[in-house]
Amino acid sequence: MILAKEKKIVKMKYIDWDHIESMNTLDSRRVIEAVTKHGLKDIMGFQYDWNREILAQFHATFFHDVANETFH
Repeated sequence: MILAKEKKIVKMKYIDWDHIESMNTLDSRRVIEAVTKHGLKDIMGFQYDWNREILAQFHATFFHDVANETFH
């Protein structure tokens, strides 16, 4: 699903890892471990003036296969 321009899920255009780490929950630790393991932490935290439509398309097609520990 591609979101209409006027609808927003979050204002964040990058992952604030300091905030995620400060949550200190089992889920936040698992997320950090998974993205670090797959080498995605730096790119997900990269701050840039991203194109929202491109990000929406990426997230609409992104899939994390937990059973096989892979990202598609």
